[in-house]
Amino acid sequence: MKHGLVIACGGIGSRLYKSIPKQFVLIKNKPLLFWTLKNILKFKFNEIVVTYPRGYKLHTEDICKNFENILLVEGGKRRQDSVRNAVNCLKSSDVLFIHDGVRPFVNKRLINSLLKSIGDNSGIIPVLKIPETVKEICSDRTTKTIDRKNLYLIQTPQVFYLKHYLKVLDKVDFSIEYTDDAQMFEMLGESIATIEGLRYNIKITYDEDIILAEKLLEIFI
Repeated sequence: MKHGLVIACGGIGSRLYKSIPKQFVLIKNKPLLFWTLKNILKFKFNEIVVTYPRGYKLHTEDICKNFENILLVEGGKRRQDSVRNAVNCLKSSDVLFIHDGVRPFVNKRLINSLLKSIGDNSGIIPVLKIPETVKEICSDRTTKTIDRKNLYLIQTPQVFYLKHYLKVLDKVDFSIEYTDDAQMFEMLGESIATIEGLRYNIKITYDEDIILAEKLLEIFI
């Protein structure tokens, strides 16, 4: 089977207080997107598509020139628009990997585990149990404690058989904003398989995450 990779980094990332989108923030003198590509491309993909925010094509080209056979596609207003633009560029892939451009600590072991476990499922995603107590808050006051037994944090890469993913794109209500790709399957009544993710496969979202990423790079790079 042939494997296609979509790197979703068409967004601006407003929760990180920087003047540029977070995928271009420097960590150890390299843009965040560089580290994501360096790690995930230790697995050999047949097709690779990277999305970029409008106005940042040259920034993205400058990073991607360090790697081979990457196609760049302008992202859309929402994450799902960017991913759809990229998926439509895949020509020969059977299995689709969708990964956040700001998760630099993915590794080959997780990718192989996802591939090994997808089986007859339409897709599979990495998840983590929630160790902390979860509460509902209203007007800065607690209202109730949520039973976290069946609650999980969701990571990427998310993996799908491309033919199933394309069918979902055709059927799902695309006016709804989806926070991940598995949610589109769920909206059509289809569940997605899961495996345990990696605690250090963090998504760089807030300023404090940059500090953590710098420390993790000292360990893993």
